Amino acid sequence: MELHHWEGNEPKVNVEAFLQFQEEKLAQFASSSENPPARFFIIAKCLASCFESETVPNHTFKATLKMGYIPNELKIAKAYFTKKSDLLEQLKQNANGAAFKSGFPMTVTLQWNQEIPEKPFIELIQINSFDWHP
Repeated sequence: MELHHWEGNEPKVNVEAFLQFQEEKLAQFASSSENPPARFFIIAKCLASCFESETVPNHTFKATLKMGYIPNELKIAKAYFTKKSDLLEQLKQNANGAAFKSGFPMTVTLQWNQEIPEKPFIELIQINSFDWHP
């Protein structure tokens, strides 16, 4: 982050560089299934279903986490996790239902699931926090 203070004005924080760095980091992670697990600061929206029938094995048993850095523009990547999991329960309880309505900040750990090598997908493995504090 950058702090700017011009004479006669209140100090202002410029977070654009931070957001660009984080956006690029997530995009790079999503571009290759060879990447190791990593933690990300994201804006997330949860869908209780997965519609990726061609790419996600057993998609009817999965939920979807859409990820980006700007609210309502969640286009960078998607992660999947099991519907009957502690992760979905955490989203329902700790996000106060916001997960299913609009984007909200989260810190998450993701990994590539390679159980079926020809169909790798990004998997949500941990919710670190429901804000951007690791």
